[in-house]
Amino acid sequence: MNPPHAILHAFPPSRTDLFDATRQLIDDGMLREIAEADCGFDADENYEELQRIRDEGIVPHRLQWNPREALELVRWSDPEDAKSYPGSACLHAHQMRAFACATLLLTEMVDGSDDSTMAQCLASTSALGEAVSQAAARFLTWMLPQHESDDRWLFAFGLLALATRLRAGRFREQDLGEAASWVLAEEAELRRELRSFGLREHAPAPFSMTHGLWKPLAADLVQNARGIEDATVRENLELLGSSILDI
Repeated sequence: MNPPHAILHAFPPSRTDLFDATRQLIDDGMLREIAEADCGFDADENYEELQRIRDEGIVPHRLQWNPREALELVRWSDPEDAKSYPGSACLHAHQMRAFACATLLLTEMVDGSDDSTMAQCLASTSALGEAVSQAAARFLTWMLPQHESDDRWLFAFGLLALATRLRAGRFREQDLGEAASWVLAEEAELRRELRSFGLREHAPAPFSMTHGLWKPLAADLVQNARGIEDATVRENLELLGSSILDI
């Protein structure tokens, strides 16, 4: 099921906007920090490959160990950890994590962690301004029609959270209500597919959910939903956010 028309109209699909928006945020110092993420191992080789990726704007479909390992380690970083990233370093950490995730999302995800990578990326977009959030929404409208895994509904949830964050001047409240119904339908379709294969309706939650990686975005959705005047739309948005916060 494709995203609702209003969502597609506001966020025309783009494979590269998110990567382009995040690579423009990375200076040489941040690139060096990413390159050294694996305790400094292969830092020079990582830096050379990362510099080529950033400057040329081309990500190999099959990313080699260098710099994949460094990017994956940065993906798991926590920019909100004040001890590791005090003061302005927090913003730089979000920029680096978003770039690492956006780069990995353009590659063949050999470790099957695209849901975790997307969750980490979307959590950082809230700190990086409207343009990056919009680019992330455009990536999701591109990705969703091609994504058939069990975590597809999480990507739909992420798009809904971004649409709610960016709603001013773009959406009517009824549009967000339609989008919320679409996310619920995606989740219901997953349950139907599980039953059709003789599996439990409530299968174990994806790694990214059980480890709380979607909770920052869920909290963001609940917070932004408070400004919705339509009670039904607001309650549905809050229900979706709370269902993830309560896991």
